[in-house]
Amino acid sequence: MEYLILGMLLGSTIFLLAISLKSNSGLRFILLILAGYWIISFLIRPSLFLFARDFDINNVLYDSRIGKNETDFNSILIRIVLGNFVFCATVSFLLLKSKKIPKRIFEVREKVVETRLLILSLTVGLFSSLLELTSLQNPVTKSLSSLASFCFCAYIWNRDIYQLSRGKELLLISATLIVIFSVAGTSGHFKGVLLTPVVVLFARYLKSSSYQNIVGRFLILSSLLFTLIPFFTYLQEKRLGSGAVDRFLNESEKFPWFLSPFTNLAIRFDQFARVTDAYYAGVGILGGYGEWLHHILVSLEWNPSSGRNSISFGQQWNQQVTYASVPGSRLSSVSLAQGMIGEGWIWNGFISLILECLLMGALFYFVGQLLEGRTTAVITAFGVIGNSTIFEAGTVQVATSVSAAIKNLLFLIILKKWFLGTKHD
Repeated sequence: MEYLILGMLLGSTIFLLAISLKSNSGLRFILLILAGYWIISFLIRPSLFLFARDFDINNVLYDSRIGKNETDFNSILIRIVLGNFVFCATVSFLLLKSKKIPKRIFEVREKVVETRLLILSLTVGLFSSLLELTSLQNPVTKSLSSLASFCFCAYIWNRDIYQLSRGKELLLISATLIVIFSVAGTSGHFKGVLLTPVVVLFARYLKSSSYQNIVGRFLILSSLLFTLIPFFTYLQEKRLGSGAVDRFLNESEKFPWFLSPFTNLAIRFDQFARVTDAYYAGVGILGGYGEWLHHILVSLEWNPSSGRNSISFGQQWNQQVTYASVPGSRLSSVSLAQGMIGEGWIWNGFISLILECLLMGALFYFVGQLLEGRTTAVITAFGVIGNSTIFEAGTVQVATSVSAAIKNLLFLIILKKWFLGTKHD
């Protein structure tokens, strides 16, 4: 039965990939990334659990909460299957109802304005990021520092429309990478900040005319896979230390050859574990619909109570949901990404799970459309994506990214109108 349900999970991923093929380049981009998350979180990780369970492999991927209880394992997977198909159905429905928007051709004058907007907003973002590393940090720099990463992603995504010489491009890339690495090293948040621009870069090559043939696409995707796995392991060692990584990889050589390379990735892409948290903690552990709405509204506040040093929703999840689901565990301050299925389940069971996946499906569709727009829209889209937050979080945590994106959007509108003398459209 468990392998049949895993087959259904594979079917939902294939459904998602099929939808991406019918989508515009922006929506296709984020759906393909989400498909990668699903493959690692919902196919590879449960498969590693099954091998660890059946062959007594002493690895952290074995979840003692489930143990050898096939009924619980199947129940957890069923919730994931339901959430995945609801999400896919939502995106598919919106695509069927939408009108195809013709690709915009930028005139030379428009390219000049878009280039100036990118350079100005990126400069503000870089300057704010540097101030955030000093005692001069303030609410304004906190709000605008995220522009650095989002503008850089927008530059990679729409590089062809910007009027930059080779020298200016080199300066832009060098300055941005130095600041991004500095911020990532200080905060310890490497995964999204560093990996998102890499993925955008590969996506740009995939959609370029030079790589339209099947062999070219296969080589690019293979290069992405074999580049990201060792790079991700390096980032893990920088953040957690080699000892923790060694513990994660304990007895990983006992897994099948086609699964063992993914053990370190599967540990961090942990949506299966978060659904397990929700399943064992039980419905209502954080309240019902009222509390759900309250958490979203708090996350949308421009000066939310969850500031620099306050507890985040991811930390609250760890200390209440995960803690309640693991008998005898210790409280942890680590912030966990809940995912739409795990978060959807805790509010009111299947009904809130379906509603959560409907909302996330609509949000993905909207972000995909933004990626087809001008610089302002693309930067806003990457703000909502939020250094990959959208791929592994639920509505509460994504609301934080939406709030940051709105603040950046208002700044971009002011910048475009008052400093560049153009109207926002």
